[in-house]
Amino acid sequence: MKGGSGSGGPTHILSNDFGLEASQPHKELLKLSTKLASFVGARRSPLCQHYPSGGYIAWHHNANIPGRNIIFSWSETGDGIFKVYGDSKKIEEYQDSAGWNIKSMKITSHLDHVEEKKEYAWHCAGTDCNRFSIGFMMNNDFHEDVEFCNEVLKEDIGLVH
Repeated sequence: MKGGSGSGGPTHILSNDFGLEASQPHKELLKLSTKLASFVGARRSPLCQHYPSGGYIAWHHNANIPGRNIIFSWSETGDGIFKVYGDSKKIEEYQDSAGWNIKSMKITSHLDHVEEKKEYAWHCAGTDCNRFSIGFMMNNDFHEDVEFCNEVLKEDIGLVH
């Protein structure tokens, strides 16, 4: 898989960055992100984006911030897609559903790629509707169980009714 920057980030993106490191984030967005970060025990939120219809993020691997990546996305109509290319050596596609979606994957470090010959966790996303994504990085694989995360979203956090 080729593309992305040498560090691991994307070379192209069509979105609106609402990153929590930016100045004056919207109060509701900050509350939601703080609640989600607390739930997942995140060490960092490298993604807080709004993708308009036609928006996308190009193939990238995030090897500069390895660990467990968990992404909470809200899709207006479900016309978005998340693609992954990694150890399976096949492109796997995950269609959004309308409303909230959760994706999780292990991000390979540059060191593991070189020394242990592990594939980078290449991924990208695109949408034909409004899509909002908040991503977090964790140090462990505790949140690999996406079904459990969906239940917590519904019951504990109250994002899904």
